[in-house]
Amino acid sequence: MATTPQNTPRYRVIKLRGGWAVKDTRDGAIWTGLAHAGAILLSDSLNRRPR
Repeated sequence: MATTPQNTPRYRVIKLRGGWAVKDTRDGAIWTGLAHAGAILLSDSLNRRPR
């Protein structure tokens, strides 16, 4: 079973053919249809959220 290192952010910005997305590295969920700035803001706010 593969695990992500502790220093890797859970939510990462990825480039798609049609734009940008945010991917949850833990469960594989992807939020698509985002502009680059929106994807960065979403990933930053999700990574800062207390778990």
